[in-house]
Amino acid sequence: AVVSTQSTGNVQLSDQDGMETYISSLEKELLVCKTRERELVVDRAELVEKIRMIHGNLEEKQRQLNSYVGDCEEKLTTSHNRYETALAERDAALAERDAMLADHVPLVAERDRLLVERDNLVVERDNMESDKWDIMKQLREVEDRCESMQQEVKFRDGAIKSLQDEHERFSQECMCNSLDSLRSRPMSRSSSLRSRSSVGSKGSGLSRLLTLRKHHDSDTDSFGSEEAAAANPKKKNRPRIQFGLFAEDSERDKRKLLESLSEVPMIRWKSEAVVAWLELVVHMPMYSKACSENVKSGKVLLSLSDNDIQTGFGMVNPLHKRKLRLALEDVRQPDSVTYPCLAKLDHWWVVNEWLPSIGLNQYKGTFRENLVDGRVLNSLTRKDIERHLNVVDKSHQTSISLAIELLAKYDYDLEKLAVKRAGCQNIDRDVEVWTTGRCAEWLISIDLKEHANKLSYSGIHGAVICHDKEFGVDTLAAALLIPVQRKVLRRHMEQEIAVLKSGGSRRQTTPSKPHKSGKFKDSLSRAFASNRCETPDHSLKAFKAPDPTKHCKSPDGLSIKFDPEIYA
Repeated sequence: AVVSTQSTGNVQLSDQDGMETYISSLEKELLVCKTRERELVVDRAELVEKIRMIHGNLEEKQRQLNSYVGDCEEKLTTSHNRYETALAERDAALAERDAMLADHVPLVAERDRLLVERDNLVVERDNMESDKWDIMKQLREVEDRCESMQQEVKFRDGAIKSLQDEHERFSQECMCNSLDSLRSRPMSRSSSLRSRSSVGSKGSGLSRLLTLRKHHDSDTDSFGSEEAAAANPKKKNRPRIQFGLFAEDSERDKRKLLESLSEVPMIRWKSEAVVAWLELVVHMPMYSKACSENVKSGKVLLSLSDNDIQTGFGMVNPLHKRKLRLALEDVRQPDSVTYPCLAKLDHWWVVNEWLPSIGLNQYKGTFRENLVDGRVLNSLTRKDIERHLNVVDKSHQTSISLAIELLAKYDYDLEKLAVKRAGCQNIDRDVEVWTTGRCAEWLISIDLKEHANKLSYSGIHGAVICHDKEFGVDTLAAALLIPVQRKVLRRHMEQEIAVLKSGGSRRQTTPSKPHKSGKFKDSLSRAFASNRCETPDHSLKAFKAPDPTKHCKSPDGLSIKFDPEIYA
C-alpha cells in the first residue's frame, strides 16, 4: 500500500515515459521480493526442522541426565553403605589392636627370655668348642707320647735281644773253655771258684738289662697312672716321665728352642724347630705330625708351594693354606712386610676380642674353625667372607670389610687404636673407632636404654655408621627390632644419627662406675655376658696389646667375665 501511494504521487509529478520506467522498476523489485519470500519460506522450513532436531536432542539429553543422576544417587548410597562398613571394620580393627597391644607385653617378655637363653646357649657352645680344642690337643700329645714310647720299646727290645744273643754265645764259649781246662788238668777249688765268679761277672750284663726293662715297665705303669689321674682328679698325680728322641717334646722346651734360634735363619732350622714354629707361632698344632714326617728342615719348608702344602700337610681348608703361605712369605721377605703388627694377632684374638667388638658374635665358630688370624684377616675379600666364612648377610659382609679397613688404617696397631678409642670414651666424637659396646652406650645416652643390649649380633659399629652409605634410621631400627609404626621414635633416632654424623654433638657420657666387688654392672652387661673375652670399652684406657703366647694356649686363659645382673 505504501509503495502504491508513493507511485501515485510520483505519477502525478512526472510524464508518461517516466511512469513506465518506474513501473518496470517496481515490477523488478516485486520479483525480487517474491524470490526473497520463497527463500525465507525455505529457510523457515529448515529452521523449523532444526528446532525439531534440537528439541529431540534436548529430550535425549534430559533422559541421559536423569539416568546419570539416578546412577549417581545409587553410587552415593553404595558409597555411604561402604563407608559405614569401613567405620565398623575400623572400630573392630582398633579393638583388635588394643587386644594385641595388651598381649604384646608378655610376648616381649618371652622374647627377652628367649634372647637370654640364646646367649646362654652361645656361651655354652663356645665353652664346648674350647673344651673340644683342648681335648684334641691333649689327645695329640698322648698319641705323640705313645708313639715315642713304642719307638723306645722297640729300641730297648732290640738291645735286649742282642744282649741275650751275646750272653748265650759267651756262655757257650765259657763252657767249652771250662771243659777243655778240666780235660787238660785237674781243677782246684780256688780255680773253680774263680771260674764261677768270672761267669757271674759276665752274666751281670743281662741282670742290668733285665733291671732296665723293669724300670721301663714301671715307667709305662706311671704313664698309665698319669692318664688315670687326668681322668680322675681326686687321685694323686705322679710325675710324668718323658720318652722321646728329642728333648723339645714339651711346650716349654719348644719355646726355649725357638728363642735360641731367633737369630738363626729358618733355612738352617731342623725338623724339631720347624714343628715348634708351626705349633707356637702359626698356631696350627693339628698339622705338626704331618710336618714332622714330611718336612725335615727349614729349607724344605721355605721351598714348599701350595700343592706341596696340600699334599705334604694334608691341608684341605683354603684359609689354612693361605694362613701358612702368608706366614712363610713374611719369613722369606721380612723387609717387605707392610704391617709388622699382624704377627701379634692370632686367631684367638680375632675370635674372642675382634668379633665381639664389631657385634658379630654369631660367627665365632666359623672364624675359629678356619683359624683366621691377623694375616688372613688382612687378605679377606667380600667373596672370601661369603664363600669361606659363610657370611651371607650383605650388611654383615660390609661390617667385616669396614672393620678390616679400620684396622689397616691404624696399621693393625692395637695400642694406637686403643688410645684413639680412649679419647672418645666419654664424648661423642671420632665415631669411626667406636666398638659395638660404645655404640650401645650412645644408645643409652639418647634414651634408648631398653634397646642397647640388641647390638651384640647386629654388626653395627663406628665404621659402619660413618662409612656405610646404606646405613640410616631404617638399618638401626631393624637391628633394634623397632617396628615401622613407631614413627615418633624413628624420627628421634634419625635426628640423633644426623647429629652424630655431622659431629656437632659433644654430649658428655657418664662412665660406668665399678661395683664394690670390682666388676662392672651396667645395662650392657647382658649383651656382653655371652662374650667371655669381650670387655666393655670402659677399660680401654688400661688396654694393652695382647700377648700371642697367651692366646695360643687356650681362650679360657684370657676370659674376662662380667656380672650378668642389670641395674637401673
